[in-house]
Amino acid sequence: MAAQEPNMMQVQDKSMWRALLLSYNKLGEECFVDCVHDFTSKKPTKPETKCANNCLQKHARVTQRITQRISEFQMTKMEGMEAPTAQR
Repeated sequence: MAAQEPNMMQVQDKSMWRALLLSYNKLGEECFVDCVHDFTSKKPTKPETKCANNCLQKHARVTQRITQRISEFQMTKMEGMEAPTAQR
């Protein structure tokens, strides 16, 4: 019976993938809505392509910065937790 139950890592991996795909879809939708205004041609125009690239690059920079700040916060938190144990 225990073999049929997913372990915690599988559940976490599945929820991480779900969050990643939801984020990806939301980003695509937001950039599309912001950049595409004309549906008279099959191919995107140069301004639409430039707008979409700028949108994606900006999102990538923001995500990178947020990840960096979270990492810095976690390091500070870990250092704060280690300090009291080092004094013993």
